[in-house]
Amino acid sequence: MRKSANQIKFINCGDLEIMVSIEGQAVEKHPYYYPAIVLLYAKKGTIVLEADKTIKKVPAGNFLLINRFSTGFMHKTWTAEEGEANVFAFVFHQEFVKKVRQQFSTNDTDRNIEVQSTYILPPNPILSGLFDSIFNYIQQEQTLDTSLVELKTMEAMMGVLNYHPECHNIFLTERPDEKLDLQQLVESNYMYNVPLSKLAQLSGRSLSTFSRDFKAIFNDSPHRWIRKRRLIKAKEMLLNTNRKPVEFYMELGFESLAHFSRVFKKEFGVTLTEFRKNNYSKLK
Repeated sequence: MRKSANQIKFINCGDLEIMVSIEGQAVEKHPYYYPAIVLLYAKKGTIVLEADKTIKKVPAGNFLLINRFSTGFMHKTWTAEEGEANVFAFVFHQEFVKKVRQQFSTNDTDRNIEVQSTYILPPNPILSGLFDSIFNYIQQEQTLDTSLVELKTMEAMMGVLNYHPECHNIFLTERPDEKLDLQQLVESNYMYNVPLSKLAQLSGRSLSTFSRDFKAIFNDSPHRWIRKRRLIKAKEMLLNTNRKPVEFYMELGFESLAHFSRVFKKEFGVTLTEFRKNNYSKLK
C-alpha cells in the first residue's frame, strides 16, 4: 500500500454496503452529505468535524456516528508519530436499519431525547474489533460474501445500540424516504471514484433521471462536470501545496497517475510538471 496516497474502497454486496475508507496523507477539508447513517472509526489520526457551528475532534480509537442527510465539513489530522490517518466506516441504510429492528428487540424511542446530527463515541473494543476484522479481509484481498457483510454490519449497529443508549433514537426514529439534494450530493462526493449508477441510486433517482436533473443543475453532463471539477481541484492543490501529484491523484478519484497526467494536459495544455514550474513563485 502506498503510504503517501489516499485510498478509498467501497464494499458492496447487493443492497448492503460497507464503505472502508483507508486514508493516507489526505489533509483537504471536504463536505459530507450522505443518505444513510454512517459510523466512522478513527483507527489512526484525528477526525475534525465542522457542523452545527461547532468544531468537534474525534481522536484515534474513538468513533463518530453521523445521522442521515447531515451536512458539514470534515478533514483529518495526525501526529508525526502516527505518520498518516486511517479512518474506516460502516454504512447503515434505512432499509437495513428496519430489517435489524424487526429481527431484534429494541427499546422504544424516548421522545424526550432529541436526535443529534452527530455523536462522538468513546473507545469500544467490540466496535473496534469489528472494524479490524473487515480491514483484515481487505488487506488479505479476501472476497466478502453477502452474509458476512450483513453480519458485520448488523453487529456494528447492535454494538452502538447496546453500548450507547444515547444514540438509540438515531436508529429507532422513523424518517420518511426523501430525494437527496442532487447538487449537494455531487459536490460532496465528486472526488470519490463512485460509478454514476451508484450516485443516481444514492440520490433516489434512476440513472436517466439523474443525468437529466444533473444537466439542468450544472449545465453539463455528469462525466464532463466531474472530470473538470477534479482537475480544478488538482490545480488548486498544485498551486497551494507542495504535495506531489503521486501523493494526491487518488484523492481526486483518478485510478492511475498516468490517466491523471494525460487528462490534465488535455484540459490545460501543459503537463503537471510544467504547470507547477510556471507557478512555482506562488508556492514560496
